[in-house]
Amino acid sequence: MTPAVSLLAGADFSDAALPRADLSAAYLVGTNFDRADLSNADLRTAQAGGATFRQAELAAACLREAGLAKADLSGADLRHADLSGANLEDARLVGADLRGANLTGASLQGALLRGCRADQATRWPDGFRPL
Repeated sequence: MTPAVSLLAGADFSDAALPRADLSAAYLVGTNFDRADLSNADLRTAQAGGATFRQAELAAACLREAGLAKADLSGADLRHADLSGANLEDARLVGADLRGANLTGASLQGALLRGCRADQATRWPDGFRPL
């Protein structure tokens, strides 16, 4: 891991404007992205366990195979986001907007999904049955 990438862990990017940012494979553990604009950003394979994305704009973001265990995505806009293969174990997605999101292959064990919005275009992991 390069020093520049490791400096992102625990950083505060709350309210930042980072649309289309390339954070693929970044180490973002414990980083604060509350209310940040990460629309269309590339966070593919990023390690963001325990990070906060409360009320963040992640529409159309690529979070494929991202490590988001215990992350807080409460109220996040994840419309049309690619979360395929992501680890969302014990993550908080309370009130998140998942309309059109792709969660195929994602791990949702222990994830809190209360009040999420989804639609017929939302793709869930095999065997997962949303209420």
